[in-house]
Amino acid sequence: MIIEIQKPVGTLDQELLDYVKVKIMEFSKMSSRVTRADVVFHLDRNEPVENKKCEVKIQLGDEVFFAQRRTGSFEQSAIRVLEALRQELHQYFSKGDELPDIVLSTVKP
Repeated sequence: MIIEIQKPVGTLDQELLDYVKVKIMEFSKMSSRVTRADVVFHLDRNEPVENKKCEVKIQLGDEVFFAQRRTGSFEQSAIRVLEALRQELHQYFSKGDELPDIVLSTVKP
């Protein structure tokens, strides 16, 4: 699995980066189809207060899951975006266990 993190120079501590990596590795434990994660931290200069933004894109085979959150700190943005993606991926994987709404067959009884 490839994890690529982009961040503003000198703004994030190693503890936050390690936290993000651990949480993303948990996504890869949900499915071996998770192949790549792109994480982008940046300052939104247009917002005076809640200007710290975290975007995460998870590639799952041909499908892409994306979430972004903006808060007053990079830590809170990362926590919120990773939780949103965890819920989305959990819901996606649990759908595989459900029966389909309609079953079509070309076999005649």
